Amino acid sequence: MHKDKKIRVLIAKPGLDGHDRGAKYVAKALSDQGMEVIYTGIRQTPESIANTAVQEDVDIVGLSCLSGAHNSLFPKVVEELKKKNAGDVTVFGGGVIPKDDIPFLKQSGISEVFTPGTPIRAITAYIYKVLNIEVAPAEQYIKKLDHIGIAVTSLEEGIKLYADSMGLALGGTEEVPEQKVKVAFFKAGDVNIELLEPTSPDSPVAKF
Repeated sequence: MHKDKKIRVLIAKPGLDGHDRGAKYVAKALSDQGMEVIYTGIRQTPESIANTAVQEDVDIVGLSCLSGAHNSLFPKVVEELKKKNAGDVTVFGGGVIPKDDIPFLKQSGISEVFTPGTPIRAITAYIYKVLNIEVAPAEQYIKKLDHIGIAVTSLEEGIKLYADSMGLALGGTEEVPEQKVKVAFFKAGDVNIELLEPTSPDSPVAKF
């Protein structure tokens, strides 16, 4: 890919996953890096994601899933792209994904998988690398976390620790029934922090 051509990225939420704060954050951050980003919104089918990727002529597709259905949905997007003669479009994934699931996803055509807490600079560097675009040496990047998700057993106790003991401002709380999780949002400087409490033993977060 020519280095002067703007990278076109599609960020998509397949399945019934209704929590898109993280996906929107990644989309905004990549846009701030100079990439053209198309965000599909929530509850997209693999076919609709593939259709959009082809119509928008994107270079790479990023999938986000917090519902635990990544092993089913991510490979289906790859299959749909192949059906539309777009199998050369790179697909990466992110979300609350157990490490044990990552080898299967990579075998199924997912180029890379990013878990909560991955710095945006790492995702940006990956995109440049996979698209064969020269970038500055890694040591020139400021090394810091942009976003981190922390699994907790009690959101109430977590809020007390981060708000009362550490003095961080609580940005709000939210329950996401589709992912069976309750979330509290904090900001520490440039770092966005999410505390995640599972509301059911089969929540993806309960595995951590």
